[in-house]
Amino acid sequence: MMKISASLRPSLRLFVVAGWGLFSMGCAAPSHVYAPRASDYFGKPLDFGFVAGQVLGPPKSGDSEICPGFPVAPHAVVTAAHCFKTPIVGANAGFGFAPVPLPGTVARINCRDVWMAGRLQEHIPIDPQGGDFALIQLYEGCAVSEWDRYVDPTLRPKPGEIVLVAPAFPATDPLVFRVVERPNWKEIRGINLPNDIVVVQPSSPDFVSGSPAKMMVSPTGKAEDARWYTFGLACASVTDTRTGEEYQVIMPLPQHITEIIAADTP
Repeated sequence: MMKISASLRPSLRLFVVAGWGLFSMGCAAPSHVYAPRASDYFGKPLDFGFVAGQVLGPPKSGDSEICPGFPVAPHAVVTAAHCFKTPIVGANAGFGFAPVPLPGTVARINCRDVWMAGRLQEHIPIDPQGGDFALIQLYEGCAVSEWDRYVDPTLRPKPGEIVLVAPAFPATDPLVFRVVERPNWKEIRGINLPNDIVVVQPSSPDFVSGSPAKMMVSPTGKAEDARWYTFGLACASVTDTRTGEEYQVIMPLPQHITEIIAADTP
């Protein structure tokens, strides 16, 4: 496919010091430059089909953050692995805007305003090969739009290119970021970062872990056939304490996501 260049709070915040850093939970630090909305950047309202809602686990499944997530197939919802502090594969997990399940109840998934139950099926933490990927399997299938199905884990935007990231719920207008060269970060708290992470700027308080990230490509090579494909998910906000620069990190989706989608496609 040909790439077409278009010139909440983070659940995970990283502080990088001289190539080393620490994981720290918290809100983004104040900044004077924020990522624009797609409607402002392109000069008109745009609907890129993002569906993102809260992801959480009920008390009996261990601690969890409230993060966005997004469907890639009728029975498959994706979010960031670090949203589950104490992951238990097979435990009930939820995806939706509201209401948050009461203690002891089964978590629910809001897909097109229909609440359904699901469970955490796969949990891959960050390592040199990738990660920060969690898969929630729905017990019942939900309606998946054409936009949701535009997924390609092999895509990697280059510095200078534009990517879109779904904002903090319940907003629907995507945020626009520009890809930058990856700074010289070696590892964070002993965890080696994958070489193919995508680093973007500017900062944004609405950049939330687990949101889908898209770039524009054309499967035919023709501009009129260009679509916004999901290639990764929002992972973390990063502050380089040496320079004060703030960045956002996007983690590419694992290659086997295509097998998950194919196996769950009617």
